[in-house]
Amino acid sequence: MEKKKQEETSPPDQNHPLYASDRDRVDALLGHKGHPNEDQLTTAAMLLNRYDGFPGAIDLQEDLTKVVKSWGFDREALNAKTRAIWSSGWRPGTATSGDDVGSGADVVDKET
Repeated sequence: MEKKKQEETSPPDQNHPLYASDRDRVDALLGHKGHPNEDQLTTAAMLLNRYDGFPGAIDLQEDLTKVVKSWGFDREALNAKTRAIWSSGWRPGTATSGDDVGSGADVVDKET
């Protein structure tokens, strides 16, 4: 009887409209080996902020917490790191390896 009363008063978990694509992102983060790059760090921070206080997607929230801890960060440290990344001028999709690769990488700009 007590359990039934509790179920009636607790709100049901909500479904987030971006859950499916976010689940794929979290799965990719979980599968990553080694040190995370800027894209992975900012993705994790963005998702943590998106689901902060959200009444649902508990599995996704728990997996995010697990991956961030496996990188040696807590939420505060992750936010500090990602603020530094964004402040450096980094933007999603930018290469950070320093390797010049691509169709114009071997071309020297010469004025004629």
